Amino acid sequence: GVEAAVFAPNSDSQALALFDETHRLILLGGGVGSGKTVLHGLDALRRSVTETDQLHGLFTNTQNQLEKAVIPSIQERFVTAGMERPVYDGRPPRKWVREWARRGIQVPSVARHRNVLIAPTGYHALCGTLHNQSYHQYETLQFGSVRIEEAINCSLEAIATIIERVRCSTGGGQRCRDRHRHQRYLVFNPPRGPHPWLFAYLDQLEDAATAHYHPLQGTEQ
Repeated sequence: GVEAAVFAPNSDSQALALFDETHRLILLGGGVGSGKTVLHGLDALRRSVTETDQLHGLFTNTQNQLEKAVIPSIQERFVTAGMERPVYDGRPPRKWVREWARRGIQVPSVARHRNVLIAPTGYHALCGTLHNQSYHQYETLQFGSVRIEEAINCSLEAIATIIERVRCSTGGGQRCRDRHRHQRYLVFNPPRGPHPWLFAYLDQLEDAATAHYHPLQGTEQ
């Protein structure tokens, strides 16, 4: 089962990105072979425990990266954990559906299974690309969490559009506080030299954090 999955992080940053349950926006940059992509599957396993009632989002800049790297990596991680391979772009096996009903596992209602990755645990993720103007098709959707691979190759408008769609689709409340971690992950290889928006974006995040985590003044608590 999910609890049987074993993984040894290869770095502190990889471990922090995997086990962080506090931050809502996480930027993970690292070179080729640093272990970024493998975290998508591990994240899916972790969210299989308490967040199967949410539709999650997995995005890349290119279709090739999505279908040749990200999706196979997630599927292989479930197999390594001793489970059946997740289904992509098709209906889940009926035995999975029966098992979810028997165990009371809540799953999101999806009108179509096209471009949806479904795991035997009940985890569902819509997969897509953000190149050109393709991100506009997701403007009406809600995601429990999103992960964007090749993030700095996407436009900042595309990034903003997707991360704004992360919200609770089950009404919030105590159940959400107890079970959901509505997180947004930007995963990328660090740029070599200037970048159109990354460094200015990091400066904005730092300024916002500084304003929020300021030393207490006077009667502040």
